[in-house]
Amino acid sequence: MDFSGLKGLLGFGKKQITPQETEVVEEEAIITPDSVVEETTVEDYTPYIDHLIEKEGIRYEAYKPTTKENEPWTIGVGATGEGIAEGTVWTPEEVRTRLQTDIVERLPEIRRQIPNFDSLPIELKVPLLGSWFRGGVSGSPKTKELIAEGNFTEAAKEFLRNKEYEESKTEEGRAKGMRGIGLRMEEFSEALRRHGENVQSNATGGMVMRNPYNNYNKQRII
Repeated sequence: MDFSGLKGLLGFGKKQITPQETEVVEEEAIITPDSVVEETTVEDYTPYIDHLIEKEGIRYEAYKPTTKENEPWTIGVGATGEGIAEGTVWTPEEVRTRLQTDIVERLPEIRRQIPNFDSLPIELKVPLLGSWFRGGVSGSPKTKELIAEGNFTEAAKEFLRNKEYEESKTEEGRAKGMRGIGLRMEEFSEALRRHGENVQSNATGGMVMRNPYNNYNKQRII
C-alpha cells in the first residue's frame, strides 16, 4: 500500500502548527513613570539682573555707602555680608552671580504676597522686582493687595501715594538726590497703569501690542 500521500498530508498538518510558523503579534510598549522624562523650565534672570544693575549702579570694590556708624561694607549691587570687607574686589561675573542669588532668595516672598506674580508680563515683573529690592512696593501693603486682586490701575495710583515720592518732587528732595527715586517710582506706576489698560482691552476684545522688555515703556494699545 502506498502511504506517501498519507505521510504528505500528515506532514502538511504538522507544519501548520509548528512554533516557527506561529504568527507573532508585537505588543505596544508600556510607558511607566520611570520611563517618562520630566521637563523642567529654567527661569531667565537676565532681565531682572540687567534692570537692577542699570537702576542701582554697580561697584566692583567694597565700599561704605554712608558714614553711619557700623555701616556694612558693600559691593556689587548692594551686596553685604560674610566675605565682604575692606579691599574685597569682585569680577563682573561674581557680581551677577551674587545678584541672581539675591533675586532667587526674594522671589518666594514676592510670590507669597503677590500670588499672581508669575502670570504678569515680564515688562511689569521686572520693575516690580526692582521696586521690591529698594523697599518700594514691598513697603506698600495696599499696593500689593491691589496687584494681587488684579486691580492694576488703582495700584498704579496707590503706589504714588507715598511720602518718599512726594518728597522727591520738592526742592529739598531734589537737593538730597531723590529725583532718581521719584522717577523710578513713576516708571513702576506707569508699568502698572499700562498693564491695567491691556487687561481691560483684552476683556473688551481689543488688540494689544507688546514690545520686548527693553522697550516696555513704548508699549501701546492698537
